[in-house]
Amino acid sequence: MASSHSPPSPSKRNGSNSSRRQYSGDRSSSGFFKLGEIRQPRDEDFDHLLRLAENHEKWLLKHDKNGVRVWMREIPGQTVKMLKVYCHFKTITGQVLYDTLQDSDYRTQWDEALLEEQTICLVEGTNSDLCYYSMKCPNPLRNRDFVYQRCWKVIEGKEYITFNHSVGHQSFPPNKEFIRGVSMVTGVVVREAAEGCTACYVTHSDPRGKIPKWLLNIVASKIAPRIFLKIAQAAEKYPEWKKRNRPEHRPWVDPTKYGVPIVSISELLQFSPDTIPLTPRAGEPDYLGPEEQLEEDNETVPDGIESFLANGGSKGKTGNGESNVGVKNTPE
Repeated sequence: MASSHSPPSPSKRNGSNSSRRQYSGDRSSSGFFKLGEIRQPRDEDFDHLLRLAENHEKWLLKHDKNGVRVWMREIPGQTVKMLKVYCHFKTITGQVLYDTLQDSDYRTQWDEALLEEQTICLVEGTNSDLCYYSMKCPNPLRNRDFVYQRCWKVIEGKEYITFNHSVGHQSFPPNKEFIRGVSMVTGVVVREAAEGCTACYVTHSDPRGKIPKWLLNIVASKIAPRIFLKIAQAAEKYPEWKKRNRPEHRPWVDPTKYGVPIVSISELLQFSPDTIPLTPRAGEPDYLGPEEQLEEDNETVPDGIESFLANGGSKGKTGNGESNVGVKNTPE
């Protein structure tokens, strides 16, 4: 069983002499991107994600098994909770895990929910782009799609940070085939460790539609650990796959290699949430099957719903949540 130790604080991990300032407490998120806001990412945006990853005040531990820890947190005024997953992988370097997450070509190999992923444009002068992602949901749920601004940063080759939040874009308005999901913040902090790497995934996202709250909460104790380990298994296979598939193509290192337009922020500002709605179309149904399948006293989760609830992860399971990718049972 994993120990009760929390993920390392900045002052305790290797490389604490980094130029990045240290954090204490859970400061206001007022400096973070607002929903629909498109701008240049600032240091405080990355700081906000790091605070969410490193500070456990107001978080409730929901799962602690096989080296994977899951917390949930109530957000005032929100019906959907924030989710955090932490793990230490012994046999995967931080760079490999980061590249696995950034490589959209490889995502088709492990993300069975993926319908379409497209980089719309690069945001001029930033490590940031606008993306479209659509995912298939199991019957009887409607499929979902997202439009988001993604930002990323590498610190001294030892710490890799990427996050996104939902925005609008005139080329990808909501359409009747999908329910438009919303990400307030979804990100990953990956750090090199003495043995392998650590990763902390944080998300506050709303799939919208009529999915019961009790079903969403299943993510914390059962679904999120399996999906997290599924990504780690994909990372184990990534180096060999990359050798055979455009090994020099790493546009997240040189974004101009994406081959998409570079657009100024002033041009993008016209695509505000006032003109590009982020909410689902009113009156359109979400759940298309017998309502009794989603009643709280029904212990059976409809087939495949788990992949959707884990924010786009694969449907594949790993037994009881254990992994064969060298998960360290005691986080440092």
